[in-house]
Amino acid sequence: MGTNELSATEIKSLVAKKIKMVRAARNLTQNDLAKAIGRTIDTVSALERGKNFPGVDTFKSLSEALDVPIRDFFDFGPAIKSTRNKARDEQLAQILAVAQSLDDSSLELALEQIKVLANHKS
Repeated sequence: MGTNELSATEIKSLVAKKIKMVRAARNLTQNDLAKAIGRTIDTVSALERGKNFPGVDTFKSLSEALDVPIRDFFDFGPAIKSTRNKARDEQLAQILAVAQSLDDSSLELALEQIKVLANHKS
């Protein structure tokens, strides 16, 4: 789904989820991220809940602190779609964020491991 098909409210919500997902994938607390970007924990919380939308300077700080290009905050691929299970959605988002940071050979290995897990029925 392209960003031109989304409302401003939907974009704000998806950016908020992406910030939270990437922070969690980096094993950072909201406090850690707040310190890294020179903001308060309340600001980070508001960003992650979609109550505030980052300005250009904040996007730049988030990009540097989380080691992702700014454009990635607007990449709303299919893995972000809700399954109506919040915990599962967060886990899937974290898997995607971690996978995006892997080199090609590590990503290939991770994919093979996930396939083995998917085929393993307990």
